Amino acid sequence: MKIFTPFPGEYVASALQRGNEMLGLKNLTEKDFYIKPVPRKGFGYALGDKCEWRNHAIFQFPHFFTERHVSEEVLQNFTLYPLTTALGRTRADIVVTPREWKKICPSCVLEDFESYGTAYVHRRHVPASVRVCSIHNLKLMDTCTTCSMPMNNHQLSKLGVCSRKYQFMFVGSDSFSLAYSKFIADLLKYDGPTTTSHQADWAIFSSIRLKYGNEIRQDDEFIPNFIKSEFGVDVKHPARTYSDNNYTILAFLGCETAERYLNLIFKTEESSRLGKDLKSLYYGL
Repeated sequence: MKIFTPFPGEYVASALQRGNEMLGLKNLTEKDFYIKPVPRKGFGYALGDKCEWRNHAIFQFPHFFTERHVSEEVLQNFTLYPLTTALGRTRADIVVTPREWKKICPSCVLEDFESYGTAYVHRRHVPASVRVCSIHNLKLMDTCTTCSMPMNNHQLSKLGVCSRKYQFMFVGSDSFSLAYSKFIADLLKYDGPTTTSHQADWAIFSSIRLKYGNEIRQDDEFIPNFIKSEFGVDVKHPARTYSDNNYTILAFLGCETAERYLNLIFKTEESSRLGKDLKSLYYGL
């Protein structure tokens, strides 16, 4: 028996854990919430074998979701799937249900406890590179500052009690981390078709070249070094093998807002203007 009653914007694993806690179960296993991408057929075999082509990802869902016919609803509303579709991520190594997911905003905890009688983990806080709440400008917590327990071991139903003693750490409204968290939160609202990878690559890397062209010409490692300093992660792979996390960071660096990125994907006049600006920068046209 399981209880699954997710709140608005809740991460799927959070909803399942709350249900387990209602039933007196403390643990949540990965197989309960992990939604696994299905590799395209033929990849990884000998040269000459036919390979399946598709411009969207296919997933294998936990039995609990399929038997209740809620798989697509869960995928769209309670995972990171909208982020991957907006960015054209379709490979078998994409992650829509990260295994590490317990980070909280202390202000969100208080508001959720008042509104719903319990705290929960918002999916916009789940990506590894998100460190600030996009609504409250507060640093996210992965350890409870009241009881010193890591969030990975903390019961969600107990957060309401601990939150009464939380100390808030505000971030400046113009901070880099806050802008990035808003970028993520806005892309998670995307409900359109999967963009093509070449569209996403062009919009992102053309925007980066336009924005940081001078710096890149002076230092080939400018972008990797900049990301390392701001996010603490290494980005040294070719575009086709970037992790979801690193690719999202690059999208933000180039486009800054979700609106700007989606306009470059879907509005011809915006993409044409970007192309003209690049020609002007590099060729003086």
